[in-house]
Amino acid sequence: MVVVLLAAVCSWLLLRGLIPQLRSKLLDHPNARSSHHLPTPRAGGVAFVVLASTSSGIALLSGQGSAIAVLPLLAAPLAVVGILDDFHDLPSSWRYGAQLLTAALILVFGLPVQGLGLSITSRSWLFWPVLALLLIAVTAVINFINFMDGLDGLVAGCMAVAISALAFQLSAPWPLWTLVGALLGFLLWNWSPA
Repeated sequence: MVVVLLAAVCSWLLLRGLIPQLRSKLLDHPNARSSHHLPTPRAGGVAFVVLASTSSGIALLSGQGSAIAVLPLLAAPLAVVGILDDFHDLPSSWRYGAQLLTAALILVFGLPVQGLGLSITSRSWLFWPVLALLLIAVTAVINFINFMDGLDGLVAGCMAVAISALAFQLSAPWPLWTLVGALLGFLLWNWSPA
């Protein structure tokens, strides 16, 4: 698919320019959780965040902004706080606040709730308990992914496979495929040893 290949190339090129800057200003020094043994640049995820959010924004502005197409844009608050955290080690309350905001945006736009036959206007007694469980589930998945992030290539590889499967299943529009391609371009830099 052309979108995947183009996004992968753009992601790779963007990181090729960014990595020397990140190496001089923002290194992750190995600790007990790290899979790398040498200092490794942080914040490389900015490449796939920029590409996926931009494609999502273009889809929205051009009238192709389905709930699935804007998914990368809905996760932008989480990405911004994650990148700021790489630079400033933000308090956990800020990070969890961004996770809650992202989960709320996803739920307000109705991605999983509509699939369960519930909506904001639903009068079903199940609506609020299901909404609370989905909020917990989305933030739990975000934290699981954050926990795996110290392992070279694991998150980018798993997410590229998972999002590809989702995109195939949902016949997703091109912004989701842009995210897959951007993750693959990032993975070329993030593969062990990152």
